[in-house]
Amino acid sequence: EPASVFSKERVRQSVSYLAEELKGRGPGSQELENAGRYIERELRAAGLSPFAGNSYFQEFTAEPGGKKAVLKNLLGKIEGLKKKDEYVILCAHYDHLAAKEGLIFPGADDNASGAALLLELARYYAKNPLDRTLIIAAFDGEEEGRLGSKYFAGGLKPEELAKINAGLNFDTVGRLDAGKVFILGSGSSDKWVHIF
Repeated sequence: EPASVFSKERVRQSVSYLAEELKGRGPGSQELENAGRYIERELRAAGLSPFAGNSYFQEFTAEPGGKKAVLKNLLGKIEGLKKKDEYVILCAHYDHLAAKEGLIFPGADDNASGAALLLELARYYAKNPLDRTLIIAAFDGEEEGRLGSKYFAGGLKPEELAKINAGLNFDTVGRLDAGKVFILGSGSSDKWVHIF
């Protein structure tokens, strides 16, 4: 199926890989490292360019749970057709929880579902660019206090912040109880109510 068409099957495959094969993607685990490499491969295959520099990875040091660790956001870009200097950020976190006492928490909904949707949106919009530039961001360290998204936002230069038109974060999108979508932060702009 071409990437110009949204594919439920590709989303399902991504969720299955991230949640089942990668055993929860706990902090500092090899599985979380593998999840990052998978996202990098998918961004590259979709044709996205890195947001900054030559790497999709934005590495930073933090101390989740009191242990020093290198965390890795992944940032790609799809240049807009008309308003290249205006950004819309689409993001999701790809980490989850460490195994505990032999129990694995796959995190299919939280947040393999959001990461899989993010990748499918990247594939789609790479073939169907918007007027504004899209930033595709997969964050690490969410379960440890939103470390990745805070690091990303805190590292933006004032001129980059001024370019942001909107941002959407996808989290636990795999379960639509009663067929409803729950939207937080819609009061951050008077335009969201009309869009949603």
